[in-house]
Amino acid sequence: MMPRIAILLSLLLVGGFSVADADDAELGAARRLYLLGRYEEAIEQYKSLEGPSHAEIQIGIARCEEALGKDSVPFIRLVIARGTDDDDPVLHAELAKLYFQRGLYDEARASGKTSIDLDENQPLARWIQAELHRVTGKLDKAEKGYEWFVDYYNGADKIDDAESLYLI
Repeated sequence: MMPRIAILLSLLLVGGFSVADADDAELGAARRLYLLGRYEEAIEQYKSLEGPSHAEIQIGIARCEEALGKDSVPFIRLVIARGTDDDDPVLHAELAKLYFQRGLYDEARASGKTSIDLDENQPLARWIQAELHRVTGKLDKAEKGYEWFVDYYNGADKIDDAESLYLI
């Protein structure tokens, strides 16, 4: 009896990992389409996904829509997504970026702070906070914000995502 349970658990675990790997592969495929500038195809790929988090999908679609010049659509998409994924630091960082781009500095500051509260090492939120200090003339605080990236880079074993490397 016991070996059957072990075999069943093994099959479930292996099956779970393969599903997660497939989801990661599909998410990666959508991201590659985005990076290649094939935004409409990327949107369709993102919309077909079910496994990855809702926030990841909505962020991917919003980035594509932003690249296509759909001015308000990505912003509205992420505000709505925040209602269901309020604990996702990347979502708050993306919102901070969109607020910042629109000159809504108080909202950008609040979203950036929320993102950093959820993940103190969220690079996009850190960048937006530093930029907010720069554009409001708080250059000493901005410099400290930019220095965070040097410390982050020097303290990390490996940074392998393009966005973080770009910001650094």
